[in-house]
Amino acid sequence: MQNGDVVHDPGPREARPGFYGTLSDPQFLAKIAELNETPTLIKSKVRRKCIKYWDPYRVLCWGKDTVCGVAWYAPSKEVVERLRAYETDAYDDHILRMELENGEKVVGRAFMWNRDMEELSEDPEEWR
Repeated sequence: MQNGDVVHDPGPREARPGFYGTLSDPQFLAKIAELNETPTLIKSKVRRKCIKYWDPYRVLCWGKDTVCGVAWYAPSKEVVERLRAYETDAYDDHILRMELENGEKVVGRAFMWNRDMEELSEDPEEWR
């Protein structure tokens, strides 16, 4: 574990708040998660992370910054499994602390980069 923001997953992979980069668009998230309705996303942030780019895609990595994104309460383990399948093995599924826009601190999951950092860039324009 790289820092104090990572917490032990206390049990089975039950539904938890989720924090997503490419899945921060509610319509896209609904499609990938196979939801009947567009989900309500909550602004959130995680600490000691950074954003890099893999082609035009934002990638959450270990770092020193506070990263803003969204959180969402997944309705079931099956939905979380669909998201995990979408993200592929390029990402690891981490359980960590998030702060919601109302100040509430929750344990959530984030898909973080799992490959060589050399594959990423600091600027999405480098891919053009």
